[in-house]
Amino acid sequence: MSAITEVHVLDEPGLYEVASSSATLYYVDTRNPATPRYMRWRNPGITLTSPMDNRWHDLALMGANRDEDPEKSSPGLEWTLKVGWHHVYCTTREADHPNGPMY
Repeated sequence: MSAITEVHVLDEPGLYEVASSSATLYYVDTRNPATPRYMRWRNPGITLTSPMDNRWHDLALMGANRDEDPEKSSPGLEWTLKVGWHHVYCTTREADHPNGPMY
C-alpha cells in the first residue's frame, strides 16, 4: 500500500489515521459520509490534554491549511487531509455553551 499525500475524505470514504508532530494521533472516519466523525487519540509523551481525548466526536467540518493559525490563512481545503499541512476538526457543543456552538 502506498502512502497517501492528499485525500478528500468525503469523496474517498474511509478510516484515516493522521500523525501529528507530537505523540497525538487523529482519526477521521468517513466510512459513512452522512455522519463523519473524528477522534484525538492522546498517546503517552509530551502533548496537551483535552477532555475530548480518546472519544469519537461528530465532525461538522474539517479542513487543511498551510498556516498553523487558521485565522491567518486562507479557508484552506475543506474535507481534505494533506501531508505537511495543519488540520482543523470542528464539532458541535451544547447550544448554550459560553464559547459558542462549535469546538
